[in-house]
Amino acid sequence: MPEQFEPGLPDEEQAYEHVLDMVAGRVEIAGDYKFNSWLGVFGVVPVGVTTVEAGFKDIDGQLFEDFSSIHHRTETVIGVADIHLGVNLYPLPQDLWKNTDLEVGLGATLPTGSVEPDPFVKGAQGLTHQHMFYGTGTVNPLIRVILKQQLGKGMAVAWGQGIFSLYRGKHDYRGSSVVAGGIGGSYPVLIDRLSVSLQHEVFYESAARWGDNVARNSGRTDLILTAGLMWSEATWSAQLSAKHPYRITTSGDQLEAPVLLSLDLFYKFPL
Repeated sequence: MPEQFEPGLPDEEQAYEHVLDMVAGRVEIAGDYKFNSWLGVFGVVPVGVTTVEAGFKDIDGQLFEDFSSIHHRTETVIGVADIHLGVNLYPLPQDLWKNTDLEVGLGATLPTGSVEPDPFVKGAQGLTHQHMFYGTGTVNPLIRVILKQQLGKGMAVAWGQGIFSLYRGKHDYRGSSVVAGGIGGSYPVLIDRLSVSLQHEVFYESAARWGDNVARNSGRTDLILTAGLMWSEATWSAQLSAKHPYRITTSGDQLEAPVLLSLDLFYKFPL
């Protein structure tokens, strides 16, 4: 692609296809504290980790043995993303709704993650640039809702979360708004401490922008099936989940993600 040509190289020495194999991970340290039956607070500190193996093909589709690019490279990018802070509301009185829990979280993300200048502008200028970063550079309001209904030994769950980017920040960048939700349930198997869960999720991310320029390859809608196992004790629990995005709609259809794995550890501190 000519827009990804390297400065100073003749056409016959250019890479006509950039092939990127990426492994993306995210570690979140999250906490909730409940003051009373109707009010609490929450916080999330996310850290992103992405490894990239970059390959380059010539006009005939053959891999270059040794190729240096201003656009992509083999690397590992690690950084803190935007921290989440907010309050939790519990509007359903437990004496009236003994088998139902409703949690409504209201808060914001803080601009703790880094933001890069427009990589497409820098690329057009022949300058080395970075496409991967974990911040938005702005304060973004968020809302999350979690509804749980006890059904005998089982549990039905529905949840939703939205993070909304409303203005431009550093480098004239406006990040993506993200809306996600899911519905599913869990049920104990073999012993009460071990349960299986199944959930269907929807994930939407709007296109990001630098100024009036839409960030290429940003914006996506995923339909996801999730299955998990959870082991629960009195003060802690652990959950291993496998997520299969069976439909991913992106600009240019340039993303494939067969299976995503997540490990969640929960601990109740006596305060």
